[in-house]
Amino acid sequence: MESESYKNNKTSTYLAEIIILKSQIITKYEYYAKQAKKEGFEQINSIFLETLNQEKNHIKTIFRLLKGQNPEVTMVINSSVIGTTVENLKDAINSEKEIVSKIEEYNKVIWEEGNKKEFTKLKLFEQISSFYIERFMKFSSNIENGTVFKKDKKVKWICRKCGLIHESLSALHNCPGCEHPQAYFEVLAENY
Repeated sequence: MESESYKNNKTSTYLAEIIILKSQIITKYEYYAKQAKKEGFEQINSIFLETLNQEKNHIKTIFRLLKGQNPEVTMVINSSVIGTTVENLKDAINSEKEIVSKIEEYNKVIWEEGNKKEFTKLKLFEQISSFYIERFMKFSSNIENGTVFKKDKKVKWICRKCGLIHESLSALHNCPGCEHPQAYFEVLAENY
């Protein structure tokens, strides 16, 4: 069955529901990014912004799959209180878990209806959400354990503003290069 034949099945409704869920997530992540910045967690701010932009691309892909169809959807809006960065990370974990759960549920029907392309795209987005969950859990744990700016062994820290690299157990309180506060340091990722 091709995408054009969604009208008499559940695929278009399920795709629209995923769009709504991801739209809610985008809005929350924008607020959560600002809160992380306020608390001095520049890297977490950046991760929330990066994630919300990736979520926007997921929505764009799903819109393309709908091919101009306009399914009617009734859903409950999951409102959240903007809390501390740890609370926001935990809410983000729960939001991504909800996406994973919905995709698993919806994909059974989408596959049965013969929409393999849609099934595959959502399966990929499910894997990406699982990655987000892992990453948010690590950040939450780092804050709770006081290891955002301090590690058990020497690591290379990089200033996100000027690129200064410093090797130590903890990030500098202020960057000697650009004088930005500790919030702008993160562990250097050498993944190239």
